[in-house]
Amino acid sequence: MNELSDIKQPWLDQIYGSFNASRLDMRLFGRSLQEFHPDSTTVGAMATYVHEHMHYFQTLFTGFGHILWSSHRQSSGYTVRKWHELANMGLGFRFPLAAYSDHPVGGRIAMVVDNTARDISRIAAARFNLPIPNSTFKELKSRLITTDWIANPVVQISGEQVCLQGKDIQEGQAHFVERTLVEKLTSAGDLAWDRTGLPFQYTRAYDYFIERCGISRSAEFPVICDLAQQTSWDPVLPTSEVEWRKSSPSWRFVQITELLANDDKLSFGGHLDWPDRFTDIAEDIFGRLGYLPLEKVIEERLIAFTRVPELLDVEQVMKEAMEFRLKKPWMLPNPAADLLWLEELMNKFRAPSVIVDGAFGSFGDSSVKGDQIIFELHYQALANQLIGPINTDENGKGRLQCGFGQFKIERGCPYQSSHNCSTQFSPNAGPPVPTMILDNGVVDGCSFAFALQNITGDLNAIKLVPAARFPSI
Repeated sequence: MNELSDIKQPWLDQIYGSFNASRLDMRLFGRSLQEFHPDSTTVGAMATYVHEHMHYFQTLFTGFGHILWSSHRQSSGYTVRKWHELANMGLGFRFPLAAYSDHPVGGRIAMVVDNTARDISRIAAARFNLPIPNSTFKELKSRLITTDWIANPVVQISGEQVCLQGKDIQEGQAHFVERTLVEKLTSAGDLAWDRTGLPFQYTRAYDYFIERCGISRSAEFPVICDLAQQTSWDPVLPTSEVEWRKSSPSWRFVQITELLANDDKLSFGGHLDWPDRFTDIAEDIFGRLGYLPLEKVIEERLIAFTRVPELLDVEQVMKEAMEFRLKKPWMLPNPAADLLWLEELMNKFRAPSVIVDGAFGSFGDSSVKGDQIIFELHYQALANQLIGPINTDENGKGRLQCGFGQFKIERGCPYQSSHNCSTQFSPNAGPPVPTMILDNGVVDGCSFAFALQNITGDLNAIKLVPAARFPSI
């Protein structure tokens, strides 16, 4: 690790990342894989990596993270399953679902599936990030929640009205962890927290917390972010505004902050106090606010895994993460507060998919097999294209796109380079690269075509109707 000898703040030097909870997809931009290697990494690269890895931890160790991943996975599974049922009705495998509109029964089923998937997406966005943050559910045109509840709270920060979203809470916590690490690895002191060029989304939640609770309690900020994300999936669909706010990280963050602001004795203290205080104080806060107790939230998530006949590798990791949380819950709000905590978590729970410079990078052993990651990409690409729209070629004919193309992984598959594969193809014309199973059981050729073949039984049974639309109501 390079020690800083001046105040040039290289951790601000244009190293970006992203994380998608529904795919557990971490991306590191603007640098080569070499910069993230342990023997040659920089403070900036390490800070970015830990920031994005913190989003992975938010997915593994919080009720909200599990729900965000599970709701998307269940929606994709439901969409593909109903598509298969439509085909079994003798209607074939059509893309998108609107292509079934010409059939009186199949059209109604397809429309329900389409609307359900879109509504689940709207509700997930309302809890995480909306283009217009203070939208009501009526304005979102949700069919599952049709009230005028405001999705997110509006608060005062430095005299201005600001709408906080779930993404503000997650980014605020990840940024706090990142800069805690920078401060520990360098002698920069307060300069580690410099905001030069930093979007407000990384600091809105922190500024609100400090304005209400004071700078002396800044160490507690990531704890409040963590607790705001410990949401329950009971009920699955809120039936009152109170229930909605209990299920929304942004509303919970404001409610918990206000509670702490009005009771100085309700304090988690510094990170050295957390092993002794965390569980008791969290239980007190949840009780006062009428939230499901934290241990019950964890139990709810663990019970959910017992209903699955066979766990995916990802689900097994998520289960193990919640079991770990039961034992050491104080580690999760700010792992960088103690570098031994961070080391333990990074060793036990390594992000399964890290993409650097458009290709999958290796960052140590992961408990999730590579073929499951690839199949999940293709599966979600399939579900997305069932909702539509689908791509067309220069002649207006439909083309399907694999997971690498759909999610912009430029060098995810070797055939993108060796065969100049565009990631798009017409099923009736056959896969861009022929598929076969080798003697060692490895799939050779186009993995997306192989997945489609397994689901449909015959690529020629797939019919693409790019112009298909559901009738307006």
